[in-house]
Amino acid sequence: MLLFGLRDDLREAFHRIRRNPRTSLVAVGTLALGIGAATAILTVAHTCLMAPPPFREPDRIVRVHGPRTSWGWQGVSGADFLDYLEEPGLFQSGTLVGYAEFSWTGQSLPGFDGAEVLRGYVVTADYFRVMDHPMAAGRGFLSGEEHAVVISHALWQRRFAGRGDIIGQAVTINGTSHVVVGVAGRGFLTYGSYEVMAWVPISPDREWRSSRQYSCFARLAPGIGLEQVQQRLDVLNRHLAEAYPATNAKYAAKVEPFLHEVRQEVRPAMLALLAGVLCLLLIVVANVASLLLARAAGQAREMAIRTALGASRLRLYRMVIAESCLLALVASVGGVALGAWLITGLRELIPATLAVGWAFALDARVFAAAFLLSALAGLTAGVAPAFESFRMAAGGIRPTISRSRLLRGITTVEIALAVVLAIGAGLLGKSFLQLLDRPLGYRTDSLLGMRVRLVGDRYKSIDQRAAYWSELMERASTLPGIAKSAMVSDLPMGWQYSGGSFEAADKPVAPGETRPRAHQIVASPGYFATLGIPLLAGRGFNEGDGPKSEPVVIVNDFLAQKIWPGENAIGKRIKAWDGKTWRRVVGVVYRVRHGGPADQYENQLYVPYRQGNSNVMFLVVRTHVPPESVVPAIRTTLKFMDPNVPAFEIRSMKAAFERETALPRLPMALTVGFAGLAALLAALGLFGVIAYWVSRRTKELGIRAAIGARPAELRALVLRQGLRMAAIGLTAGVAVSLTVMRYLHSLLYGMSERDPWIYAGAIALALGTAIFACWLPASRAARVDPARALREEG
Repeated sequence: MLLFGLRDDLREAFHRIRRNPRTSLVAVGTLALGIGAATAILTVAHTCLMAPPPFREPDRIVRVHGPRTSWGWQGVSGADFLDYLEEPGLFQSGTLVGYAEFSWTGQSLPGFDGAEVLRGYVVTADYFRVMDHPMAAGRGFLSGEEHAVVISHALWQRRFAGRGDIIGQAVTINGTSHVVVGVAGRGFLTYGSYEVMAWVPISPDREWRSSRQYSCFARLAPGIGLEQVQQRLDVLNRHLAEAYPATNAKYAAKVEPFLHEVRQEVRPAMLALLAGVLCLLLIVVANVASLLLARAAGQAREMAIRTALGASRLRLYRMVIAESCLLALVASVGGVALGAWLITGLRELIPATLAVGWAFALDARVFAAAFLLSALAGLTAGVAPAFESFRMAAGGIRPTISRSRLLRGITTVEIALAVVLAIGAGLLGKSFLQLLDRPLGYRTDSLLGMRVRLVGDRYKSIDQRAAYWSELMERASTLPGIAKSAMVSDLPMGWQYSGGSFEAADKPVAPGETRPRAHQIVASPGYFATLGIPLLAGRGFNEGDGPKSEPVVIVNDFLAQKIWPGENAIGKRIKAWDGKTWRRVVGVVYRVRHGGPADQYENQLYVPYRQGNSNVMFLVVRTHVPPESVVPAIRTTLKFMDPNVPAFEIRSMKAAFERETALPRLPMALTVGFAGLAALLAALGLFGVIAYWVSRRTKELGIRAAIGARPAELRALVLRQGLRMAAIGLTAGVAVSLTVMRYLHSLLYGMSERDPWIYAGAIALALGTAIFACWLPASRAARVDPARALREEG
């Protein structure tokens, strides 16, 4: 009997939905839209904040690092690393990881005509045991193994066509023969801001305890937790500080979960997105609830008739619950499907630096959570109005107008939530625009950069390297479409950085004080003109600034003002780099934000390339044509000059700028989209409420018109009704925003979370939207026919 009753309930629910196809379609579509957005954002947040990396027991993998400085987290030295491993019961295995660039030529890759640089890691032997992930072929490194290489799955497919006999093949890396011993598995996480293509083994060195250049990862020993590890490390830190005071007195190793740093970086943005999509989902539920509640008035007569004919209250409850469940089910399925589709688009907005592509998919837990959330949202939006229609029917054939108070309350809440979203979107949008407008100190238009690495005995001396760089610049400048060319060791937004301390001759550092630090850059003549960096005083570099001429340096105005405030920096002397050579300041250039618009200004020192002795430089060119179009010609030039010299990291400065702004762009773009959708839904909700109010008071409006009320007065009456709700919702929304927007502070650049212009704009937008939503029902009220209204059945 229960099954038959359930079948009858579902059949009746289906017929009721068919009798109201427009309302049902709007309700399902609106719910599906909100559910889809919630599903997609929930997936993104889960991936970035919670999804485990694809390793065995990933919760047992930790990162070990030194204290944080103004230059970032300190790494781990080989000597300290060996001491950590010798501490019994602390780590099951550990590994040091260092950045590396591997030069491959035609001799390295059979059938490959040209040269290539593979970015990768040098690692200690236990790397593939710490990062325990199935290998696609072969194995990881053995203890003490040398001249071996593990290649990535992508390189295996791209350059070796997935050949099964790759294991044991000899390849040449940086001029030395290496044997391929393994291929990393597909989806292997490298925790890097670039694609890692190869790994080679290194052995830790006990001699250089102060050289903390390595990242350190470890797998915890069985039965020991993170807090216990830190406690034991604290004891070991004290022992090392006593044994090696010169290098370890101010150094103390910390341990944290493997992905803690990257997740902390993205956490504010993800929480903002979750809050935004929650507001949107609540607005969707409120919108659908108000839609179905308005329909409930028309259903009250049907409910009253069914009751009069003997239908039990339980039967009516089952009927409305079945209808709401059916609507919720359809909306849930459609919403989750829409969310899965949105995920594909959202992947393009996720910065590559987060390294989360391996987990960016809707897994079973996220699917279940999204489905339950959507089902609850659908039931909330459908069941409550359906019960309201039953309660209205209990009072007789005609529902009372007082029931519309619930409808007005729902719409007011909807407006308040829309205002909160509008203010949040306005703050993030203005902040992002200010970020884009922050002065970089150089021009990014029509600019292309590529790294060039000199390989081989031909470039052992500084004169040989300088001759190559000079010829490359000269040849590049003559290529069609290129206006200027230059060489530099660290190109802005190129993710390369060389820094160190320096000393000014006339500003000696007192004993015990820390020497100032600066970003130290090697540049060619014409570099400042090519990038558009203004020369403020003195001169730029010229070809006469060579190894046998006077050592010179150019400083930025930020350093000049800090070290020599109110003085002329030209002629001052600075000692940097090798710590032995005094260089005379010959020029002052404008400060630049080297890492992109989010960076702060810093001290910068420039040395002429003929005195800088660098075998890896960026070729940077300014073009008359789209920058990417000159890449083939430059590659041809490089191959003509030396086929074994590779170029890599080729990108326009515009593309680099977009990469640097990808993380703040994500919450801004999505929140603005949420706010636009919320404003539309709030306007539709307000329109529906006012239209319902006008339909319920048609007789009253007719009487007012019959006794002399002018159309403008009737229109004003309706507008006041709508604007009263809007004002209440607007006030509540602003009050809530003043409290919650402080959580956006970490995502804002150079502005307050209480920016008055944003609040004023949100208020104006809300009022304008409210007037627009109310105008059509108000105009309808102004055109009411008194005679027809009075003839209507009450």
